[in-house]
Amino acid sequence: MKLIKYLMFIIILCIGFEGDLFSWMEKSSGRKNNTFGVSTGFLYPAGKLGEMSKPGYGGVLSYTYSGIFFKNFICGLESGFYSLKGKATSDEAELETDRIFIVPLLVTSGYKIPVTRKLFIIPSISAGAAYFNATYSQSEKDSTDGKEGSDDFWDADMKAGIGMTYFFSNCYIGISGDYGIFTESDYINRFYSGSVLFGYSY
Repeated sequence: MKLIKYLMFIIILCIGFEGDLFSWMEKSSGRKNNTFGVSTGFLYPAGKLGEMSKPGYGGVLSYTYSGIFFKNFICGLESGFYSLKGKATSDEAELETDRIFIVPLLVTSGYKIPVTRKLFIIPSISAGAAYFNATYSQSEKDSTDGKEGSDDFWDADMKAGIGMTYFFSNCYIGISGDYGIFTESDYINRFYSGSVLFGYSY
């Protein structure tokens, strides 16, 4: 709960400063550079999450603003979803995770390194929270009775990655790869993800 409140505070703070901060950046950089993007890709779970689920797929929507504080520095928000198929996690009680649904909500930052006038390499870091919905079924051995249920919870979410984008006028395409963690009080889940990116900049 504290994590959600902290994240909401950051978002509200960014929105509150949007007018003054963006007008200052526009004067210093000469123009705005807003980018809206969509990506589709995979998430490969490791650790405890990997014991509960198989690799899954999903999509992410993002908004970034470049030129913040200094040239080629970008900052923004992203959110989306990933759907992971579950697998059996306990032989004794035959507990099986049917599916895990993940919705990340992240504040992102990065730096655009120009390779050519239209091609950029972009290392980035992101932090925020992720909502989980896990559905499962459980049945005791030598019994036909079964139980079904679901759990909803939030984890802290952090990741670091690198991407490559190529611009066609105001549009771009790209690829990216990330390594990240979902953290709880008693353990850390690792994950790897890869995406194909499409976006529009103005």
